[in-house]
Amino acid sequence: MWKDYLKNKIKEEKNESEEKIIMSKKEKFQKLALKRVDRTLIELDLIANLTTSRYDCTKEQAEAITSELNKKVNYIEGLFDRRFLLNENKEKKQEIQ
Repeated sequence: MWKDYLKNKIKEEKNESEEKIIMSKKEKFQKLALKRVDRTLIELDLIANLTTSRYDCTKEQAEAITSELNKKVNYIEGLFDRRFLLNENKEKKQEIQ
């Protein structure tokens, strides 16, 4: 009986610590995402400033810049999609067990 009690207690503690880790991961993500997205938006504004009459560029240069930016955004979207898929698979495996 005491073994069952201890096993259950260990499971409860493990679940609680996993919840804390998950919350800290979520909080860490939110904190970093806010900082990084804000910083990136500022950098994008600086790139947008290159479109003013103070600067002169060719259509090819402008297309090269926007093409590289679009490639990176598409790459990041793919990474997020991959992470969501991996999380779904992980959850399904846990449900089976």
